[in-house]
Amino acid sequence: MASRWRPSTDSPTLLALICIATLLPACTSREETGSQTGTTGSGPLACAAALAEAESLASRHDAFIVVDFWHPACGPCLRFHQAVEKNAEVRAALASLVLLQLDVESEEAAREASRCGVHEFPTYQLRNARGELIDTWIGYHDPQWWLARLGDALADPVSMEERRGRFEENPNVEDALALGKAAFTRQRCSEAIDYLRRAQHLDPDAALAGDAPIFLFRAAYLGAGRGEMELASLGAIIEELLCNPHAKPASVVEVGTKLFEAIPYVGTEPVLPYLRLTRSVLPNQCEGEWEQKRQRFLVDYALIVEADTAKALALNPVSSHLQPQRQ
Repeated sequence: MASRWRPSTDSPTLLALICIATLLPACTSREETGSQTGTTGSGPLACAAALAEAESLASRHDAFIVVDFWHPACGPCLRFHQAVEKNAEVRAALASLVLLQLDVESEEAAREASRCGVHEFPTYQLRNARGELIDTWIGYHDPQWWLARLGDALADPVSMEERRGRFEENPNVEDALALGKAAFTRQRCSEAIDYLRRAQHLDPDAALAGDAPIFLFRAAYLGAGRGEMELASLGAIIEELLCNPHAKPASVVEVGTKLFEAIPYVGTEPVLPYLRLTRSVLPNQCEGEWEQKRQRFLVDYALIVEADTAKALALNPVSSHLQPQRQ
């Protein structure tokens, strides 16, 4: 039986490829237009094409750098570019920042992504004018979600090296969470788990509010997929999250979604107990995209765990892959 799987990323779609022409370029900056002042929603302070240029612009303006690692066939990547172009709140938030958008299909951007341990897209980084990493996060859900991540990063803009030193001198849950999440983003699974566990030890409630449980699961899932962690250890982390009465609904749904994704690699039998546990604590409703994923889980559960195609069809009658095939 296989013991690894490769965590999924957004698959290329024809629609995403077609959208590129209409969504890019994503920004027009004041640096490009020559304007030295801006109004709310005026867009990034400057847009850079390369890291050296971004650092030069940031140094000139005493500004931070937002690095956007993106792929042309990534839907969330393109939605962020659309927000940079059209969303007033996003443009206002970027008004004092240098934006560096790196298409990882280019050789230079791919090298930088590899150097930074970036393998999922979109990945965002906040850096200082010296290019030192302050914070990093993966994914784009909507403008408000992205702005919250940016706001968290800007609230305590010290480099990761400074944060690590500060944590060793004075252990605190905020630094532990930031260091754990950054380690996960760079696929350093054991390091991520260590920091996240320390966050839970320091302040369980703050660690829960800071999403330590789901990041523990993500790090363990990635580690198991790469053969760096036993499936039993991943199972223990899954049980810990699902049995927590305060677990966030979106976290429960994410666990269930990832369990189904693992079936082609490990088979159905090893994940069945965790799928059943997920079903027993599945929320009745979620917000936004997580509601769609919750409904998708219910369809897959009926089809794969309960082997009830009729129930799956009743839950999702428009799903073409559930329809009987004509001979």
